[in-house]
Parts: sequence; C-alpha cells; structure tokens
Amino acid sequence: MKIILSGSLEKSSSTVVFMKKALEGLGQKVVPFDYRRERRELGNEKMQARMIDTVRQEKPDVFLLVKGEGISPATLLEIRKTCHASLRYMDSPIPRWLVRLGREADSFFVTAGGLRDKYRRLGFNNVHHLWEGCDPEVHRYIESDSSLYRCEVAFVGTNKAGREQLLRQVKKRGFQVKIWGSPSWPDDLPYQGELRDSENFARVCSGAEIVLGLNDKQTIPDYFSDRTFLTLACRGFHLTSYVPGLEKWFTDREHLVWFPLGKGWKNRYRECLQLLDYYREKPEERKRIAAAGQKHVYAHYTWQQSMEKMLGILSELLKS
Repeated sequence: MKIILSGSLEKSSSTVVFMKKALEGLGQKVVPFDYRRERRELGNEKMQARMIDTVRQEKPDVFLLVKGEGISPATLLEIRKTCHASLRYMDSPIPRWLVRLGREADSFFVTAGGLRDKYRRLGFNNVHHLWEGCDPEVHRYIESDSSLYRCEVAFVGTNKAGREQLLRQVKKRGFQVKIWGSPSWPDDLPYQGELRDSENFARVCSGAEIVLGLNDKQTIPDYFSDRTFLTLACRGFHLTSYVPGLEKWFTDREHLVWFPLGKGWKNRYRECLQLLDYYREKPEERKRIAAAGQKHVYAHYTWQQSMEKMLGILSELLKS
C-alpha cells in the first residue's frame, strides 16, 4: 500500500515518526508530508495547494492526515477525488475545526475509544479505535548512573487536571519528587526541565522508584495517556489513575498499579498516597510488576501492532 503520511515529523519522539517507521517496517511505501513545516515556509494556503499537488503526483492508495488543524475541508474533499482520505486524532477535546474536517474524511482513527459513538453521531465516517504504542528499539530500559534521574517519585507531563495539587501532596508526604515535561510548573515544585528525546524519558523511568501518572480525562472509557505504554516499555513501575475500561488492557498490580480518585478534594488523592506509601517499602514488588508490564506492552501494544490493525481496516475499506 502506498500512503502519504501527513503530520509533524520534526521531533524524533513524535507520533508521526513512529507511525512512519512502523509502516515502512511492514513493507508499506510511505511518502511524508509535514504540513506544519510546509505551512511555516509557505503559508497555509500555499501549503494546502502543495498538499493537493503531492497527492495528485504520487497517486497513493491512502492519504493519512494526523491531527490536521488549519486544513480546509475543501482540501480533504479534493484529495478524496484521488484516493482514500483518512484522519488520525489522538486527543480528547473535539474542537469545531475537527468536526468540520472529520466529516469529510473517508475514515477516522481515534485514540479515545469511549468517544467513538459521539463521533459517529457528529457525522464522521468509519470511526475506529486505535491505540498509539511503543517501539521496543527506542522505548526500553536504559540504566543511568546520573543522580539527575534518581528519585522516589517521577512525573512527566504538563501542569493540568489537578496534577499540581497531587504532586504538592506527594512532596508534603516526604517523597523525593522530580517533575519533567513542559515548563508550566510553579517554582516551589521540583521541575527538572523538558525531555528532549525518548532516551531521556527511559532514564527517568529507570531512575525513579515510582513513575506517577494522572490521566488528563478521568471519565472517558478506553482513553488514557500514551505515556502508560511508554513507561511500561521502559520498565518503569507505573502508578496511575484509573479510567473506565483500563482493566480491559492491563491487570492491576500485575502490569501496573492504578488508583481511583476519591470524592471531594480532601479525599481525591487519598488512595494514591496510600499506595505510594505501600510501594515505597516494596522494591521487589515494584521490580516484578515493572518487568511484567514491559513484557505485556511488548507483546500487545507496539507501534507495529497498531499500524497492522490500521492497515487491516484500511485494506477492507479500500475493497468496498
């Protein structure tokens, strides 16, 4: 299958880079089109004209657009005259531009499985749940001697969804905490900086006794941070918040450990803090769970497996 893969390809850790690698590893012909870079160089209108010209010249089986903010529905309609146009979206908010654009796509692959029916009601065609994944060649255990990464509790992410409040309580409880991710954290919390590549993420996972997670959206079924896969792939011991359906994909206290959020701010993180206290004193349990988690995601949630599923769906759609 020949695929034009359009998305952000500039960072080595980006979703689109891993999709491209996996698709090529599966024997597909992939033509990359970085619409964000082209937009910066040409402007939005000329970028979309070049996008259409590229499709006409390459004549792919599938044009696969990842996200697609700023792309006109008319552009997607023009592309559909040449090939199957598919849209891939990984976030949970449903902005207006996505609805306008997504209705014109032949197929739609969404990470938030619990939103499939909502997308269908909004007029999206051929909506499918598709996880992101890990790459065992990149997301692996990398031991680091550097004290920079060693801590009791590490958190990677942006400051939202109550994460600041949780980490304040963890710090107040006496844990050595280190926070990585976007520079959105207040000065009194131990923010360490951004993680520039996947190797440094792996070092965070190996250096921390516990890698803490707090999902952005707690109520959408079958939707959680892709860092869940990556943390386990790097053999990190992961303690994360429960979302509906998580038990379909992982086993609690076997692959990772999850905690429900309590009612009211006073009790919201009570169980999380109790589990932190418990596992702080259980290094062998942490090691066992981390090893089982890595084995599980390598067996079931790699980028290659995700792309195999997508290709199977696209192949069937192209026949119809």
